[in-house]
Amino acid sequence: MNLKALITALVLAGTSTAALADSNVRDHRDDTTQISAPPSAEIVRDHRVDHRLPRWMTIASSSQLSRGRDVIAANARVSSLKLVALKGSTTIDTVTVKFANGATQKIRLAQTIAPQSQPITIDLKGAQRNVVSIVLSGNSNRRASFEVLGA
Repeated sequence: MNLKALITALVLAGTSTAALADSNVRDHRDDTTQISAPPSAEIVRDHRVDHRLPRWMTIASSSQLSRGRDVIAANARVSSLKLVALKGSTTIDTVTVKFANGATQKIRLAQTIAPQSQPITIDLKGAQRNVVSIVLSGNSNRRASFEVLGA
């Protein structure tokens, strides 16, 4: 073997061994280490497939019970309704939901919603159904308003 080739081979072998011995050099070809979150960070994952969190869509916004009643025309496929107060307080006595097939569902609530209180959630009978109209009965303050959401 030629002397130049022998010296080159020894130099290359010596530098690669030195690189492997150095703790600051990492081989990233088979990196199976996991990066962990700091202990103060909380990681929350929802792995539900069939039980997805509801996505609320606005059916009516800034509604008010004038003369004790509000009729909301809707064309939505929902399985639950949510009543959220925007301003003032509103007492809702009954909610009547009319479906596309002509069936109705009447829910007696007699509950008051206000911006500081929790919204009222109503689960409709059956799975997702086409809602044609929602009739709300009760009374509200003069400047009260609320919105109806569906999921």
